[in-house]
Amino acid sequence: MLVLIFLILGHLSPTDGCFYLLDFARTMPPQVALTKERSRRHLYELLRPELVKSNPLPLSSDSLTGMGKSDPLRVVHNDEVRFNDE
Repeated sequence: MLVLIFLILGHLSPTDGCFYLLDFARTMPPQVALTKERSRRHLYELLRPELVKSNPLPLSSDSLTGMGKSDPLRVVHNDEVRFNDE
């Protein structure tokens, strides 16, 4: 089993029969926004992979976004990302 983010794309190549994953834009959690303006910055202002990898807890890529609003642990996930982005 492979657990992936919501928006990742996978394609089976008809040429070589291999499966390719595309669009890794949201594999890292977003940076904490410094303003309250509504924008799409959470899609491209992301935490660095080195920070996420070195963190003792897994950080959710859905933190601080609308994608995580139905997660019952969203407050915990959001706080973990906020703590690591300070």
